[in-house]
Amino acid sequence: MSRLITPSVLTEGLQEHEAFQAWRHVHPDDVGPGRIEVLQRNKKSAVYRLSGVGPDGAGVIAKRSRYVTGRVERVIYEEVLSRLPVPSLSFYGYVRDADQEFCWLFLEDARGEPYSRLDAGHRVLAGRWLAETHLATSAGLTETLPDRGLGHYLHVLHDCRNGLELLSRTVLPAEDTMLFCSFIS
Repeated sequence: MSRLITPSVLTEGLQEHEAFQAWRHVHPDDVGPGRIEVLQRNKKSAVYRLSGVGPDGAGVIAKRSRYVTGRVERVIYEEVLSRLPVPSLSFYGYVRDADQEFCWLFLEDARGEPYSRLDAGHRVLAGRWLAETHLATSAGLTETLPDRGLGHYLHVLHDCRNGLELLSRTVLPAEDTMLFCSFIS
């Protein structure tokens, strides 16, 4: 089941907030949000809801993430999802952060009933959406998206095996060592 988020709400200093400043690079004429909700914040990313700055006064989700992941997500929103014959969130823009290790993505605020894996109707819709995503043509995207073919996953598998082998050589109880060895084999 989806994790419910209780956002903290900012109502002061909104014009100077990093999320709104990044949004102004994409939409320089915007006056400012009515409030900013902090949906998630950690070392690698931050997600905010800018209230009232989207089309017809809707909220906009501002995502700050590392550049290496944000640029891939940008390609997905701009070039992959736009080709699908199923609903998807609108993509409002992208800008590099002042700290070049990061970037900002601006998306439509997905309001409504949250997804629940326990709801059969939700699972059917998610399955259809995933099927359409896999069927969508990826022509011309191989140079802009990271390689996720069999070779990539074989490399990940080898890395995992090497990590398990290293752990199995540490001082562990015999039963734990046997468990690691069974994973490795």
